[in-house]
Amino acid sequence: MEIICQDYYFYPDGDFSTQKKLDSATGESYTDINQSSKHIRIYGTLDQINTAGAKYMERTGQKLDDAFNYCVNSKESVWYNKSENEIISANLQTYAKQYNKNEALIINII
Repeated sequence: MEIICQDYYFYPDGDFSTQKKLDSATGESYTDINQSSKHIRIYGTLDQINTAGAKYMERTGQKLDDAFNYCVNSKESVWYNKSENEIISANLQTYAKQYNKNEALIINII
């Protein structure tokens, strides 16, 4: 079975956070409220990822907004970025070391 990695993005469901911002026109800082959504990364086989994603949604009550493959992009890809590919490659190597072949690895992305 092929090992892959996917990013899951969930709807915000009314979660908010405050963030300090700087007004470029006046140079004054102010606090604004932003809606925050949950983002996780799952590493494993496709079956493990599907099972882990379903269990995560059931346990947390989160609703899936979108999912993407997390992988190194080829030079022919419109998303190719050499420095980003180096970071992705390093992350995937770290996940491979932490991966337990019996279940998917779930990583919270902040």
